[in-house]
Amino acid sequence: MPIGPYSPCPGGTGNKIKFCCPDLLSDLQKIGRMLEGEQYQACLRHIEQLEKSNPDKACLLSVKTLLLRILGRAEEAQATAATFLVKHPTNPVALAECAMVAAMRRDGHRAMELILGALAESTSELHSRVYEAIDSLSRVLLAQGEILAGRALARLQMSIQPEDRRAMSFLMQVHSAPNIPLVVKDPPGLRDAPDGVPWKAEFDEARSLASHARWTEAPERLAELAERVDGEPVIWSNLATLRGWIADTPGCIQALRKFASLDVPLEDAVEAEALALFLSDDPLGDRQEVWALRYTVRDVERLQAALASSPKASQMQADLASLADEDSPPPKAVFAFFNVAPPEPGTQITAQNVPGIVGQALLYGKQTDREAQLVLVDVSAPDLDELKALLADTAGDAFDGEPEQELTGHVSASREALARNWRLPPDCSQEDFQRLVVEHVDHAILQTWSQSPLGLLDDRSPQETAGEEAYRVRLLAAVLVLEFWLEQIGGRFDFNRLRSHLGLPTLEPIDPGQTPLDDLPLVRLSRVMVDRLSDDALLAGYRRALGYRAQAALRKFAQAVAERSSLGSAKERLLAFEMMASAVDDSDQALHYVDEGRKLAGQAGQSCAQWDLLELPLRMGRGEAQEASRLLGHLQSQHINEPGVARALTELLIEIGVLNPDGTPAEPPEAPGAEPPSLVVPGQSDAKPGELWTPDSQKPTGDKPRIWTPGMD
Repeated sequence: MPIGPYSPCPGGTGNKIKFCCPDLLSDLQKIGRMLEGEQYQACLRHIEQLEKSNPDKACLLSVKTLLLRILGRAEEAQATAATFLVKHPTNPVALAECAMVAAMRRDGHRAMELILGALAESTSELHSRVYEAIDSLSRVLLAQGEILAGRALARLQMSIQPEDRRAMSFLMQVHSAPNIPLVVKDPPGLRDAPDGVPWKAEFDEARSLASHARWTEAPERLAELAERVDGEPVIWSNLATLRGWIADTPGCIQALRKFASLDVPLEDAVEAEALALFLSDDPLGDRQEVWALRYTVRDVERLQAALASSPKASQMQADLASLADEDSPPPKAVFAFFNVAPPEPGTQITAQNVPGIVGQALLYGKQTDREAQLVLVDVSAPDLDELKALLADTAGDAFDGEPEQELTGHVSASREALARNWRLPPDCSQEDFQRLVVEHVDHAILQTWSQSPLGLLDDRSPQETAGEEAYRVRLLAAVLVLEFWLEQIGGRFDFNRLRSHLGLPTLEPIDPGQTPLDDLPLVRLSRVMVDRLSDDALLAGYRRALGYRAQAALRKFAQAVAERSSLGSAKERLLAFEMMASAVDDSDQALHYVDEGRKLAGQAGQSCAQWDLLELPLRMGRGEAQEASRLLGHLQSQHINEPGVARALTELLIEIGVLNPDGTPAEPPEAPGAEPPSLVVPGQSDAKPGELWTPDSQKPTGDKPRIWTPGMD
């Protein structure tokens, strides 16, 4: 729309141009045309010229800040935004721009204060720059781990512009993210004060402020009230919620823990404490250092020969070219190091004698500006000395001096204990692998974790503190954290076994007749007695579990939906059959779900191609070549021209190793000795033998691999 004298000032003053900056009307029109034509550099020069005779004008500062951000001149944009706010401290656009600056500096709390200030100063019409800042800030805050604040801003955006689908899409991404715990996705909302309490008027006033997006004022009122009214859970619950909304993470954690210490139901206290743990940098107080080591290599051939002869080292097959970066060429080789030598042939492998990866290294050749180097990455502190000793004993004479050490991060010891970084023998069967997984998880949880000291428990172990009332809530919350971490890496365990092992209360089934699903926190959904739900309620719970990616609940509800014949051929039931076929460990059960889904699809007049694609890798995994060949022929002759089938079939054949990525037939290894080592990597459902693991590749997934190989759940 063309800019005229009665257009709003682009500087966010709230006035029309005629009453704000009429002498700049023609220049603002020219600036508008330049912006439309993306003439950003010329537009910036024009504004800088205008500033000489029109200093500190809001309209010019506003557009200048925008242009500097568009041009990527971050420091100048920050300085201009700061000047804009100093000269116009109540200007909503200036506040919004400074909010973005604060967020980019990772000061989420200050960013929220500024954007809420921009909203408060928008007394008439919300400026588009303020609205866009809300949209951007929600994403920036989420990326920085301020999930409660990012989620709250997105919900606020939806209330301002319900027709804008961006906020809804963003919230759906947050809710379905597998790396966000359920108690964080579904935190308690604002609660009402009980009737008849003498402090209800003050409480309601704070709640009213919150409902009008005055989120910085509301918690201040509640904090003042909490000082005078001791031990009221609803005050501390709302205080925690509002502090979370404004990215006051320390304050939110403090309020959650105060709530958990009050006279509230045990599960409410445990879930509040669990939320506090997930918001902290070191949930269980067992953070350990992660290091990188850099060795200078004076004899590359000697090093390679020494590592090749060591039973605790192995060269890995990897796409070396993909490991190059702007500063260095690709490595000559990649190695993995193990804590124990492989067991002798014929020895039964166990979770205790299977070799575990303690480090990975990239070997770089000599370059013009540096000597050859061996770079070890992501070595946890407990493995550091062992790995250095291994290299010194194996190839110490190939190195020039001691390695350089660099601290690269931290990791929870509890989470590391759950991980499965194994080297499996090539002949490891699926049954052996499943047995190993069960052994490992049982030992890691019931033995290692139970007996490990945690900062959360004042440096005492869960076993030591299990019988003490002062630690009960913290310990039960720690179990929820452990449960989430295990789910992320694809493991399963009945955590009521751990609770019983520690003498803690177990989590019992929930009767939906006593507690309606709508009132149930998401983290408790998996305990619902689904057989007592009506068809409509069952589908509602299933959709909720699916939307929030609540894995344990989703498996339970999907199984119930699949088995509920009264649902007929509802689309949810078809999806449930597909999910169960991919979720169950037993291949007979998986084939049962495939068969039932295929029948249901046929009754609904749908193609059976997707069910053939599900069955094909199951048959190949069972070694049933004749059935696999029949299915492949059927897909190629009957369904190959259906939308998406050719691509899905090609991707499947590449995934299971029948085709190379370029579409050519894959050749099997010439001999067993030529096979790369099989590495089982936590969270990698699509891991392939010999692939290099990096932290970025450890992505949680709820998808089950289409064909089992050693290293896949």
